[in-house]
Amino acid sequence: MTWVAHAPDSEHLSPFMASQSLNPAAPPAHSALYEAVVVGDSPLSRTEREFLAVAVSAVNTAHY
Repeated sequence: MTWVAHAPDSEHLSPFMASQSLNPAAPPAHSALYEAVVVGDSPLSRTEREFLAVAVSAVNTAHY
């Protein structure tokens, strides 16, 4: 799991989400942000936005 402190019942979460588990408002807020960015109104298609997310994750060496 993650080296960052996390709630004991967060083992099923990704390390990124588990690191937010000590603040109960954080995971739903993160999910809402994701929905707004990826699914909300935009001049870019959802496919283009997903592609950008993958490209940024690759540059950041994030493994999703």
